[in-house]
Amino acid sequence: MMLPPIEPAVPYTAVEPELATGDLFLLQTSSTQGRWIAKLEEQADLPPYSHLGMVIKDDGRLLLWDAPGGGKCFDDPYAADPDNRLYGSPVHHPGCRVSVLRDVLAYYATRVEGPRGFWVRHIRPPVSQDRFVALRSFINRVDGLPFPIELGYFALAANFAAGQRGVTLHFGTYFCSQLIAASYMHMGLLEMDARPPNAYAPAHFGIDKADFRMTDPPPLVPPAALGEVFFVEWDLPPGPGHGRPCEQEAW
Repeated sequence: MMLPPIEPAVPYTAVEPELATGDLFLLQTSSTQGRWIAKLEEQADLPPYSHLGMVIKDDGRLLLWDAPGGGKCFDDPYAADPDNRLYGSPVHHPGCRVSVLRDVLAYYATRVEGPRGFWVRHIRPPVSQDRFVALRSFINRVDGLPFPIELGYFALAANFAAGQRGVTLHFGTYFCSQLIAASYMHMGLLEMDARPPNAYAPAHFGIDKADFRMTDPPPLVPPAALGEVFFVEWDLPPGPGHGRPCEQEAW
């Protein structure tokens, strides 16, 4: 299946004021780990997205919660929380992490395939305060847990396939969409008795039932719903406040 169109594109600076907790960014990248994810999706006849992250809006700050395949380039502001499992550790870490949205997107924009941009979906209605508190609690429990890089592609594929049977493998690791599915579940946005978090690829969060008859989108808990997918063009330059080089980053 093909990715959604990139036209008409909306400038990031026009979208940024509308971003809120629970909104999703979908990417297509050329990293090794990204190609692993896209390969799984193509085998399942899904669009070949390769990464998924979720926006957090916390006291006016826009952050991204994701599970890249490696790298220690971006500060994790939540690592300073005394309730966070990483408290007292370096704020640069691999695995599940929170980072400043503009900084990490500026980097990701240099690593995407094709035009410099991303696909975005808004969550509606806005995430309530109690759901936000549940998200913070979940982040504190799993922040820094690893992406299963060392296990290799076949272990990732086996975990994804196991998820279709309601089974989870490689406890204590998260690939990108597994982390976002688990986050949605802990916030009460995604049904927990349908499939485990490792059953979801990034593409599941980018489809509607009307588009793909053989694969259902994530069963969100009403009234939660994801809006239309649209392409956002990165229109900020590199430099202070807009990201920095991060050559060792893999996602």
